Amino acid sequence: MIKIICLKWGKKYGAEYVNNLFAAVQRNTTVEHEFWCFTDDASGIDPAIKKHRLPYAKELNIWWNKLWLFSSEMPFQINDVIFYIDLDSLIVDNIDKILQVPQKGDIVMLKDFYYGIAKTAGKAASGVMSWTHGSRFDIWKRFIANPVQAVKMCEPHGDQRWIEIFTDQPGQRRYWQDLFPGQLVSYKVHCHDGLPHHAAIVCYHGKPSIPESATKNYRDNKRSIPAQPWVLDYWHSQKEKPMNPCKIRYVELPARQIFGMVGRCGGGYNTIWEDWSTSGRIAREKITTEFESGMNSICGHYDRLESSMLKEGIRNPLVITGGLPRKRDMKYVPPEMHERDPAELFFLEGTTGGSRLYIAQKHNMTVSCIVNDWQNVFPNAPEIVSANDVLEYYKDRPKRVFIDQKQGFVEPFDNHKIGYHLGEEFSEDKIVQLRAPLWVGLMNKYGYRVNRLPEFVNKILQDAGIDQSIV
Repeated sequence: MIKIICLKWGKKYGAEYVNNLFAAVQRNTTVEHEFWCFTDDASGIDPAIKKHRLPYAKELNIWWNKLWLFSSEMPFQINDVIFYIDLDSLIVDNIDKILQVPQKGDIVMLKDFYYGIAKTAGKAASGVMSWTHGSRFDIWKRFIANPVQAVKMCEPHGDQRWIEIFTDQPGQRRYWQDLFPGQLVSYKVHCHDGLPHHAAIVCYHGKPSIPESATKNYRDNKRSIPAQPWVLDYWHSQKEKPMNPCKIRYVELPARQIFGMVGRCGGGYNTIWEDWSTSGRIAREKITTEFESGMNSICGHYDRLESSMLKEGIRNPLVITGGLPRKRDMKYVPPEMHERDPAELFFLEGTTGGSRLYIAQKHNMTVSCIVNDWQNVFPNAPEIVSANDVLEYYKDRPKRVFIDQKQGFVEPFDNHKIGYHLGEEFSEDKIVQLRAPLWVGLMNKYGYRVNRLPEFVNKILQDAGIDQSIV
């Protein structure tokens, strides 16, 4: 039986780190195992976790306690498979194959995420390791024989440098990244644009902490990472995977309570706004005002939409999220909203709806909404449990909707959909021919380059003679 172990020493990590890691293991493996925590303070740790006293906690500072895990004093049988994982690790997908990596008498370690990038980085990192008990007692024996000299020799890299030194011969060390490419990643190195698609374990090192990364932007002299709300979907103590992590509900809300991440400019390719400086906010208002005027001049878009909505209200619900956004990056949200209680936040999150929301806000209308309710703000509102259930709230039914475990209710973009309220001549594939050149041209005019555009939009821009390379 595999022994999955972690180490909790001192005050840096509370019991919630142990409990959340334990719960994440239960959610993401079917492999038979025991979960152990070696610690100097077992208070608050889940009773289901096996606990063992960390004998050198007072003598060994910081990470050096980790080397004791290679000692003969460990309460395991010779050849038991040990899988060690740091407390500041986030398990986000199944780890069965990772736990069952064939043992060859060596140690499987992380390749330092900065190796080849930072001059001071060693090659091996000890945040996730696997070995068989008894195979490397020498790592601990050599260390404890003269710990003062060992610490001096290995600083500032600590325990992982010591392990690296004594596993540096051929056949003594393998790397997770070579065995499972893309599955073990670094938060700071790999998660700038969200959770990588194939990731199973996200490793944290230094700042920010796991809970900080969900709600706060991180910046140092090398990188800038916006807050990543998806982290909270994985960092909790629930041991069973929820069928759906949010409740999907139908509600009616004052339009002015909803933040229009897309704004009044239509399609999803304009969600790149992240300049929240004073000059950036002024430019944003100028761009959106000129866009509205331009669309009215071209085809009467906003005038016709406003007239229609004032006559019959909003025909179809907006798709919004209650709580931190899942489909949009927090850098597209004004900084003053980052510190607010997530239960107070409502974001437009559908593939359409920016123009309708703008008109509704202008006239202080109440709008119908399908809410991905991550904060359970509306416990008494009608719940939607299947994709078909939601269609009763539409007057102009979309061709396809679905419910996703990580995103909630999703209304995919339909390029041939008839524009809401505006008639057949305003299908999406027709209006985008007008909208894209106008919008991108205005962005370029004020010094902003619109990136991550769909290929068909790039083709429209090319045909319109818009060259963003000069921005």
